[in-house]
Amino acid sequence: MVGTRGRNINYIRAKSGASVWISRNFFDKKTQVVNVRGPVNCVKIALQVIKKRFPELDVKPINTAVPIQRNPALQPTMCQLNLPVGALVDVIVCAMCRGTTLFMQQPTHPSFHHLEKMDFSIQKHYADQAAVPSLPRPVNPGAVCVAPFGSAWHRAIIADVFPEDDMVLMKYLDWGGYERMPVSCLKQIRTEMMHLPFQAVEGHLAYVSPVLTQDEDPEAQLDAFSRMVHEQFIGSRRLKCQVVYFNDVNQPCVYVYTREGQSEPWRCLQDELVAAGLAQWFPVPRVPPQMPQA
Repeated sequence: MVGTRGRNINYIRAKSGASVWISRNFFDKKTQVVNVRGPVNCVKIALQVIKKRFPELDVKPINTAVPIQRNPALQPTMCQLNLPVGALVDVIVCAMCRGTTLFMQQPTHPSFHHLEKMDFSIQKHYADQAAVPSLPRPVNPGAVCVAPFGSAWHRAIIADVFPEDDMVLMKYLDWGGYERMPVSCLKQIRTEMMHLPFQAVEGHLAYVSPVLTQDEDPEAQLDAFSRMVHEQFIGSRRLKCQVVYFNDVNQPCVYVYTREGQSEPWRCLQDELVAAGLAQWFPVPRVPPQMPQA
């Protein structure tokens, strides 16, 4: 790939106009990462040249990057995993909040098994907080950094900023959920910790909304609904999901299918919640659930 004195790399750069360089693989020291960056047409030409030299190589995209706002404190180069539209996908619901909002990991995705190593590395490097630089100020929505969650540290992104209180709302990129905290808690993220795709996909239960009462705080009811669904209806069950549409901010809305045991039938989570009187269907035409067969 590199060639004598970088001859092949230089040829790809000259032919395509894209930036091409080699970096180390944080997760596998026996291999390296080929980085190609530039305008879409330049990247396509570079991949065509690489494909011509290595015909067996599959250069088709496996994920589509979700735009993250650019921030002077950090220019994130990583991508967010997505859910394939219409397909049945094995998922782990790692967090729920705000009623029907859920965060899903994909245990069958090739990058998922690297998450444990990533988390171990983060805990190791951020154990001594005094030795890790804080996130530069001013902070803005869209900056990727490392944020605390209890006694642990995780990759996170600033979802909102509250300057009057010097607080931020953080979204955890691998384990899901939102947390409000002081800006002073945030730490800069190491470059090598940006090589793993962000694992938690934020989505919503399709076609349903929680049944709320008039005499209690709506936010408290939504939080209680999320906890109950996660604990009682999802728990340790095997899960699959199916994207059926996207909301107005381009987040996937999904059917979730649950299964108690290998011999038990699959059930649609939305059907269960409506039958239990905990949720209600939207008054719109619905795509029928596509129950898994195995």
